[in-house]
Amino acid sequence: MKIEVDPFMLKLNKKPFKRELRLIAKEIKQKTIALLKQSQPSGEQRGTHTASAPGQAPSIRDGLLASSISYKVKGNRVIITDSAYYALFLSAGATNTGRSKKGTILPRPFMSTVLDEMKEDIQKRLQKAIMEGITSK
Repeated sequence: MKIEVDPFMLKLNKKPFKRELRLIAKEIKQKTIALLKQSQPSGEQRGTHTASAPGQAPSIRDGLLASSISYKVKGNRVIITDSAYYALFLSAGATNTGRSKKGTILPRPFMSTVLDEMKEDIQKRLQKAIMEGITSK
């Protein structure tokens, strides 16, 4: 027996997809905060603060980096941001820093680490949500 469905007869309910986007974004936020909280400072000592080593997640100093992570689902995409002004400096690294403008911050990725770990799971979850939303007209 062979059943054929005209692709033009299919409809996509976007609610399951958007719901899954929200759940994924919330999980990314939670896992990123957990990564920041469990980071063990092992880099340079600066005053009373010990920095994380390059390549490690930043060590928490005052909690601003973790508390400024937010997400927004807009259309068929999600935007996850860290609005702490220094988030990009830590994540990607920076040159010409400090008073002398001769300092360098080596990358200390945090959100990208979580995204890399979750990449396959995210793809599977979104694919499942899309399939759940396909209906016939």
